[in-house]
Formats: sequence, C-alpha cells, structure tokens
Amino acid sequence: MKKFFWLLLIVAIGFSQGDKNLLEKSKTARENGRLKSAQETLGKIITEYSESEHLAEAYFILGEINFKSGKFELAKKYYRSVIKLEHEEFSPRSYFRMAKIYENKEQIQLALFNYLQLVNFYPNSSRAPVSRNFIKKFERELEY
Repeated sequence: MKKFFWLLLIVAIGFSQGDKNLLEKSKTARENGRLKSAQETLGKIITEYSESEHLAEAYFILGEINFKSGKFELAKKYYRSVIKLEHEEFSPRSYFRMAKIYENKEQIQLALFNYLQLVNFYPNSSRAPVSRNFIKKFERELEY
C-alpha cells in the first residue's frame, strides 16, 4: 500500500510539472528560432492544461510570436485571451501590446482605450507610466 501511495504521488508531481516543462521547452524553441515548435508546444499547454498557472504566459508568448511576425490580428486574439485571465503580470503587457498594434494602424481611439484600460486596471504596472504619457499625448492630439 505504501508503494502505491508513493507511486501515485510521483505520478501526480510529474503531471503537475508537465505544463511548466512544456513552457520551458517552448521558450527554448523560441530562443533558438524554432517558432513553429514553440507555438505547437504552447498550444499543448492551452489545450491540455487549461487550468495551468502558466496559461496566461503561454497565451502571451503566442501573442508575442505573432506580433513580431506581423500577424497582428492573431496576436490580438492571444492578447485578449491573456486579458480575460486578469493576470497581474501579463495582462498589462497585453493591453500595452494591443495599444501598440492600434497605434501603428493609426487607430488612435482604440490605442487610447487600451492604454486607459492598462492604467485603470493595473495602475502599478511597469507599463503604466509609459501608458500615462501616451494618454496625455493622444488626448492633446485629439483636442486639435
């Protein structure tokens, strides 16, 4: 009976580390330029570990891969998924990236909306001061 308990415990610990291992694997693949492999691995986290503490990071990295590849619509999809999770670290970063996408498309009101969301929901975020500056800039531009 004791052996069964220990075996069950080892399996449970191994399973609980599966999402973390996949996340590390995806980061390594991304760092080595294997973006397709990174995306597939991150997709596994999303589908197989939907309750993972690393879910927001997986979505965020997928957003980043697509952002840097110029696939902005797909990037926005992943950033929105992060925002829905209300993750303290990755949600403000996602609002910031969404704002940048809209800013680059010269959709100033949508950029402003995302900067405002970031500042309102995550006022202590490292992205908040920069966002406040953009808000001031855009508000001045909209006045003219």
